[in-house]
Amino acid sequence: MILSKRIASIDYGLKRTGYAQSDLLFVTANPITTFINQSDETIIERLKNDNIALLVIGYPNLEKYTNQEIVKSIEKFQVKVETELGIEVVRVDESFSSKRAKEIQVANGTKKQQRKVKENLDKVASAVILQDFLNSIEFETVYKPKLVR
Repeated sequence: MILSKRIASIDYGLKRTGYAQSDLLFVTANPITTFINQSDETIIERLKNDNIALLVIGYPNLEKYTNQEIVKSIEKFQVKVETELGIEVVRVDESFSSKRAKEIQVANGTKKQQRKVKENLDKVASAVILQDFLNSIEFETVYKPKLVR
């Protein structure tokens, strides 16, 4: 069995959007880039070019989150991806993804100057979101069987 598609994840923001991808076996998440002030169409084009099978979007915990603008933007983006690319989009709780990304940067020995660059944090946060999803029982039981045939 040869797999040729990947799973992508985004940490969607109004100014910056972190982007990560899985490996071809859906085991590890790798931070790829951060889109800065990019249109949804630019991100969708990247997803299309990267041959993505499934998109995971970090979604705020609505009980704790009050910025409705970001929630509406995420939902609008999700509809665009599903409509234009025909791929499934899964929303996952993004709680503490940025905090954990910062901890990972420290553990990996990322220099303090690089940790201050928000773009680096955003792409690592998207990888945290994706890795959590890849490790989840939901992925193993619901999504992986659809992707590995």
